[in-house]
Amino acid sequence: MKRPRLTYANVLSTAALFVALGGTGYAITTLPANSVGTLQIKAGAVNSAKVKNGSLLGKDLKAGVLPPKPGGVLPSHGTMRGAYGFSGAPGGGGSFLSGVISFPLKAPTVPIPELSTTGGSTAHCPGTAADPKAAAGYVCVYRGYGLQVTSTFLDNLSGNRNKASQFGVLVEDSGGPGIVADSGTWAYTAP
Repeated sequence: MKRPRLTYANVLSTAALFVALGGTGYAITTLPANSVGTLQIKAGAVNSAKVKNGSLLGKDLKAGVLPPKPGGVLPSHGTMRGAYGFSGAPGGGGSFLSGVISFPLKAPTVPIPELSTTGGSTAHCPGTAADPKAAAGYVCVYRGYGLQVTSTFLDNLSGNRNKASQFGVLVEDSGGPGIVADSGTWAYTAP
């Protein structure tokens, strides 16, 4: 059997094959820093599985994806909910017992307060004490339990009745004799 001879064409084609295969690996390992950008990446190619946990900052995400920072402003149409409760003995002579509802985030506008002494829904408060809800621009206070409460007012933390503030609302009760108790839930929805 005759052995094939080594020719110039055989040597050149083998060398071209190695350069072609090796060149791709060379290009991958020697790309300059920051040379791949948004124009080179297909839409939807980067997803949460391909991003290292803890590698993104809040500024890397579009607005509204992360909840606001504590003490920040509640975004439009956002809702805050919470509970309140207080008890004690009013001093008599028309004195009041009060409890503060402090919002975790600042309201973007001054809310309009509305009280449900029964824990049920009202004109602008479509929820209940068990599931508090509020129409846009309203802070709704739902009494879940009241002991010897004869009257209740909502105040803006500065003594102005039937008002609220961007930071919360004060629940003021009168009643008695003896111990007065009031507890329930609240909701505020930003306009």
